[in-house]
Amino acid sequence: GAMRKFKVYSIVLIVTAGVVLSLSNIFQGLERAVLGRYLYRQEHSPDSIVAISVDENSFVQNHLWPWEDNWENYLTSFILDLKPSRLILDPDFIKNIPDPESLGGVLKDERVLIPYREDLKELHIDFNSHMVYGNKRGIFYTFSQYENMPSVVLLLNGQKKEIEDKNKKIYFMPGRTSEIMPASSIALFGVLRKEGYRDRNVAGLKENIVFLGVDGKRFKETISFLNAYIAGDVFSMLDRWFSIYLAIFLFSVLYIIMKPLKLKQIAFIFLLAVFGWLVFHKFYFNISRNYIELGPIVTFSVLALSIVIMEKKYDYEIEKKKKRETQLARILKEKEVLPRSTLS
Repeated sequence: GAMRKFKVYSIVLIVTAGVVLSLSNIFQGLERAVLGRYLYRQEHSPDSIVAISVDENSFVQNHLWPWEDNWENYLTSFILDLKPSRLILDPDFIKNIPDPESLGGVLKDERVLIPYREDLKELHIDFNSHMVYGNKRGIFYTFSQYENMPSVVLLLNGQKKEIEDKNKKIYFMPGRTSEIMPASSIALFGVLRKEGYRDRNVAGLKENIVFLGVDGKRFKETISFLNAYIAGDVFSMLDRWFSIYLAIFLFSVLYIIMKPLKLKQIAFIFLLAVFGWLVFHKFYFNISRNYIELGPIVTFSVLALSIVIMEKKYDYEIEKKKKRETQLARILKEKEVLPRSTLS
């Protein structure tokens, strides 16, 4: 009775502690390291996007040298004349333009995309929406909350690539960014190319994806996302509570399997389970691009091992105590110190 109560209370306490640890962010470093390994590929091409930044002063002064009035139309039209495969206009760029409708034909060009953002609705302009961009839990970035929004479409090697499941949030690891070209270089090239002026970076816009935005912190993050998306380094994360439920299930299975075994067998089964899970985890991620957080799995696996070893130690102490009592009783019986009737 007492021993059973002790075991039940221990399991309840340990499961509660495991849930609390799983909901905390102490495993951020582990998740980042694992994802970094999963997403690493030698064929990464950080130059697949050409980034062009416009200085904020250009909007304040309402000109980009040597273009004055309607310089935004000159800039975007000139970039399209260089034949990029796609021109992505940052929402901040659109919001800073005094009259977005002045872009007119540029927005109707099928090569032009604008990342979707709620505050663009108030502009009442017709454009190809692309994606939602934000962040979650401090270490991952998400670019989609696709309910009632168009699918993501990018043209890669002449083929459309899109995400069909609009209910999933999709994440990427920030890191890689492209070299940023100032918009003034484009303007300078536009004026002087008749004089024989050449710019190797401007020539690189042809048949590449061009991102045009306002210089700033978010600008670099957005480029990082676009590079990850094009390289295929995007993924979905299963809900954390699902990971916790799965971890509790694994905890139960490990506990039931290891409980009747000896210590050496317990160690072997635990290492086998860990190795098997890591193999499954990598295989499942590669085929589905769904990431199961390892924090809860690691927590409950270690707790299962700990509680089994703790119970083994407890049972060993109880057994040891019984052996001592039996041995003492045998000695007393042999020496007939006590009457036989009192001995068990």
